[in-house]
Amino acid sequence: MQKSSFSLLIFLLGTTSIFSQKALTMKGLVVDGELNEALIGAMVVLQDSDDGRTSTDFGGSFKINTTKGLPWHITISHIGYHDKNIKVESLKEIPIIKMEENPDEINKIIICPLPPPIKIDTRIINGRVIDKLNQTPLIASTIKIEGTKLSTVTDLEGYFELEIPTHLSVEKIIFNYTGYETQQFHLKHFTNDLVIEMDQGVIDCRVLILPETKKKKGLRSFFKRKKSKG
Repeated sequence: MQKSSFSLLIFLLGTTSIFSQKALTMKGLVVDGELNEALIGAMVVLQDSDDGRTSTDFGGSFKINTTKGLPWHITISHIGYHDKNIKVESLKEIPIIKMEENPDEINKIIICPLPPPIKIDTRIINGRVIDKLNQTPLIASTIKIEGTKLSTVTDLEGYFELEIPTHLSVEKIIFNYTGYETQQFHLKHFTNDLVIEMDQGVIDCRVLILPETKKKKGLRSFFKRKKSKG
């Protein structure tokens, strides 16, 4: 019984100690020491703390929330400026931290050019799509490479042009136009400036007959009455 009471006492003391650690909040402002302009993205680190790390916003402001008790030792750093260490013993005032430029650090910054873009070998195919019977251009006819998202449409004169990466293992090019039969060509045998003649397909038209409604019957009886009166 004494052992259980002692264990309970230790647990209560530990719980009281945890809840007694009140979270503290500090706000501050980081500016250029000469121009007094806000410094965006300055790192603010509370030493010897796991939760005291943040950075300044677009207005140069920052906020630290931590359970670590005062006093605090804070380090502020920013590219092109000397690191600054401050000691915080009170949270009554919002500190304005002025940073001094470090020309030596600016000279160390190396700007590397972007790598050249990767060159991809491509093949350009082109041609014209027309109506086989009338020999007129088919505007906005769809040309698609099978198995890919590569596609284009014909212009007002029925002409098209499409660029295809040569590394793609595609075989067919598909031509579609509403009311016409779909045509396919093997890319190996496709030559540029080819004229594709499209045949008109058979359009399946179906008439949908709606059942008579009460509203229609009412109209019919109305016209019958109107006719008998005449």
